[in-house]
Amino acid sequence: MRKTLLMISVVFSVLISACTTSPIAQSTTTVTTRTADGISIFGETYFEQLGPGDPLILLFHQGGSNGRGEYSPIVSALNRRGYRAIAWDLRSGGGTYGAENRTVENLPEHANTSYCDARADLQAALDFVIDDEIADTVIAWGSSYSAALVFELASNNPDHVSGVIAFSPAAGGPLRGPKWRGLLQRNKKAS
Repeated sequence: MRKTLLMISVVFSVLISACTTSPIAQSTTTVTTRTADGISIFGETYFEQLGPGDPLILLFHQGGSNGRGEYSPIVSALNRRGYRAIAWDLRSGGGTYGAENRTVENLPEHANTSYCDARADLQAALDFVIDDEIADTVIAWGSSYSAALVFELASNNPDHVSGVIAFSPAAGGPLRGPKWRGLLQRNKKAS
């Protein structure tokens, strides 16, 4: 319960401050990694003056979008509150919010791009930060279809995902592939 209240307070304070302050120019670095099925995914780091001990949020976008465009309005607020962030471009995305999705631009011709296929992108992003010792644990933040997928990421990686922030998780048609019933049963036993 305490973690839940902390996550809720972080989200609301970031959203309020993003609406009331102008964005600060960010010094960013592009990172890339490969998924288990061979797709190159791209992320943008927003660390500012924060160090390796500061918490890390992995930001995953909604369908038709990209990490930089969707999250650039709020990353400075996250940084001011002591959170590092990496905004990832997933394979199910596009140019919404004024930035191009670099992962989509570099997809092989016959790549699988369904929402459920993007599960591999979330796992690769987490593996990247763990393997490169950027963080031992992360907070996974998703929007729409990726908000549904962050629950599965957390369930499959309980030692590395310390929290989940999910905005309007999608369900149904395109998301029938993930095994939600097993996820819910595992979480019910853990609580």
